[in-house]
Amino acid sequence: MPETLLATSSTPTPEPQIKIPFRSGGAALTQSSFADAVFAFDRARMSLEGLPAETGVLGRIGLSVSQRVPGLSGTIGRAEAGRRAGIALASASSTATRGLATLERIDLTQPHAATLVDAAAASFASARIHAEDARTHLRIAAPSFVAPVDRAIGALRRAERLLPILKALGGIDRPRRLLLAFQNPAELRPTGGFIGSVALVDVADGTVAALELPGGGSYD
Repeated sequence: MPETLLATSSTPTPEPQIKIPFRSGGAALTQSSFADAVFAFDRARMSLEGLPAETGVLGRIGLSVSQRVPGLSGTIGRAEAGRRAGIALASASSTATRGLATLERIDLTQPHAATLVDAAAASFASARIHAEDARTHLRIAAPSFVAPVDRAIGALRRAERLLPILKALGGIDRPRRLLLAFQNPAELRPTGGFIGSVALVDVADGTVAALELPGGGSYD
């Protein structure tokens, strides 16, 4: 799952109040408890967003000064990049989890199915954008975390591309006629194998309206 990858790729931070929500979110996902996972990821994001405010005025002044001190500026910069990466990862995980929760509600035979598919695709697209933002910051803060985030981005992108195909295959956006070609890989062809038979399938509103199996012939 895309959001599982994101959840386990949380930015390295010593604050227990941030690590625990990330872990809680990942645990909730393994149990398909989407509401609990979203709550945990949102809690982690808010904790990270609130760190600058928690330091107070003197802390923020010290941070500003330290960024100009040789030898400290790089360390401070990496810490801030890590915080920003964590915020983006928490946002990505929460948004992707919302997409999964939406997918779970989809019934292709119901009138609102197309709207839910679009909503899930939008959630995965938003999660991917957050993950790409996290990757930018992780290149500075923790390069070793870039690879798993890259994999999560790839999974989210695939989900974005597959969901519109689901709409078409189910005929939930409009009635469609699909051509199914059955190939024999023992007789190789550029498409994968010899086309020995075909079927015509009419789909509408998530159901098969008609199925036609034409007589044998040369389809290759």
